[in-house]
Amino acid sequence: MHELIPPQALFRGPRRSDEDLTAAAGPPPAATEAERQNAFFRDVLDHLYDGVYFVDEDRVITYWNRGAARITGFEAGSVVGL
Repeated sequence: MHELIPPQALFRGPRRSDEDLTAAAGPPPAATEAERQNAFFRDVLDHLYDGVYFVDEDRVITYWNRGAARITGFEAGSVVGL
């Protein structure tokens, strides 16, 4: 068996059409601690009344919260990446 392919991903023959395929695949992979923290802080920032935005080292906007949208009138989709 190849070590990169988990056993639950291997073909085990035909399945009935009424069988729950999600149970055979197992639970979804758990989010890493970094992903959980990132989601938490993004949620906190999105709920601030103040406008918050981030730029990278090239001054490209990488994050724009709801407060920034409320203050400027520009939604995140129209400014992120500029």
